[in-house]
Amino acid sequence: MDMMKMMKQAQQMQQKISDMKASMADERIDGSAAGGGVKVTLSGTGEAVAVHIDPELLSEQTVLQDLLIAAFNDAQRRMREHEKKRTTEMMGELGLPAGIKLPGF
Repeated sequence: MDMMKMMKQAQQMQQKISDMKASMADERIDGSAAGGGVKVTLSGTGEAVAVHIDPELLSEQTVLQDLLIAAFNDAQRRMREHEKKRTTEMMGELGLPAGIKLPGF
């Protein structure tokens, strides 16, 4: 295989990974619990950026704490699924086999 071609492909892959990570940082992923009564929004980097609590849930502190944890965990799960989907799409664009381990992921 042509070494220059391989180097060019590696550079393209690095650029695509960098672009994907940058665009994901601006994305927002929502998680919820109690049928949407508690919502947590994460950035694409996994940082919590917003919380919504239905006022009717404010009277039960212990329940509310559990619901916040559930909503946060739901948001993290959705974020990982979204990142996996984006990575798989990017690998397909680059002609790489699914499941290959990319640096930085």
